[in-house]
Amino acid sequence: VFILVLFYYLVNPEEPALQLQELTSVWARAAAGSILAFGVGLVIRKHPSWIQILGLGLGSVFILLIVESLPGVVATGNPFNATQDVLSNLVRGKVYGVLVGTIYVAGLLGLIIDSLKNKSLLSRLSLTLALVIAITIFCSYVFILDTRNGLGIGLLLICTWFFVHFIQNLRLKNSQDKSAQITKLILAGIIIFGMLGWLAVKQFQHNSQWPNFIEDVKFSAQIDRHNTWRHTSPIEPYPTTPDGHVVAPSTYERVAWFVAASSLISNHPFGSGVLYQSFGRELKKVDPGSSVTTSHSAWLDYALSLGYVGLLFIWWPLILAWIFSWVWPSSLSSVVRWTVAGLFSIYGLGELFNESAVEFLFFLLTFLPTLMLQVPISTLKDNQVLSKSKPL
Repeated sequence: VFILVLFYYLVNPEEPALQLQELTSVWARAAAGSILAFGVGLVIRKHPSWIQILGLGLGSVFILLIVESLPGVVATGNPFNATQDVLSNLVRGKVYGVLVGTIYVAGLLGLIIDSLKNKSLLSRLSLTLALVIAITIFCSYVFILDTRNGLGIGLLLICTWFFVHFIQNLRLKNSQDKSAQITKLILAGIIIFGMLGWLAVKQFQHNSQWPNFIEDVKFSAQIDRHNTWRHTSPIEPYPTTPDGHVVAPSTYERVAWFVAASSLISNHPFGSGVLYQSFGRELKKVDPGSSVTTSHSAWLDYALSLGYVGLLFIWWPLILAWIFSWVWPSSLSSVVRWTVAGLFSIYGLGELFNESAVEFLFFLLTFLPTLMLQVPISTLKDNQVLSKSKPL
């Protein structure tokens, strides 16, 4: 990716000054983050339990977020009482809170699988603490960040996790083990979905955009029928759906921008080489009056900036990490798989194409494959023994 960015600047620069600024700032930090990630990955590969330290660091942000918002909640009696000061001090707005929270929840789903194989008391205590932090994250999503995006992606990941493990347990040959595992899974599901369901209801009642969500999505995707999403001057009022209600602004813009950005990529398959406001820049070429900046999908913004080739270069380390987690199984395999799933989800639906989200992404692009690269000698020997003992 870094070579491709340099190629755009040296061979066919569209905006040389801006591209040079990006090379010496955001891309330089991303490269430094990748180097750091490689070293951290090697250390944690040798000491797998240390990955919980990283998890605690991510999760502590949400504990502090809850603690800092408590005085305002107590004073007003309203749990939906986050102030902008709280957000800017800790997570710089809900976009970054959703990013960190989604990666934590995804990694935790993998950690649960790996921790269940470890019967030690310390492992169980660590898992309990991780679950408490996860609950804190979802409470932050509902009462502080007020994010449908984070809550929806989190619920989708958890539902997928339960579905996958329910199917796996159904395939167990031992009927007694199958019955016990399915029973535990059902009980855990009742408890977890009971808590998450309560939070979802609270968010549904607080956020007026949920009731008409599906209809708004269908209507907003028809970008040729309305132009408000273009943000031209003067800005038109938000359109009205066929049933007579004004479309939810957030839903309308995000869906319309997603559809518009997807159509622009086919017209610019090689990208522009400019990261900053890539969607807005391409849209201005066909609609000079538009003031839109982002498509609200990091993958689409990266594709408009670096083209299909650049997006493939970004995805390739994640795909490799997922493949390596199956080829070279270790105590971190499940964490890697579920973190990859979380990354694809949040960067597909999140406004995360610049600033610290770029560095965070490239850290993980190096960190996750590194966790799977080193193969312990014992694993190789075990595989050799298995290959000799099993007939082809």
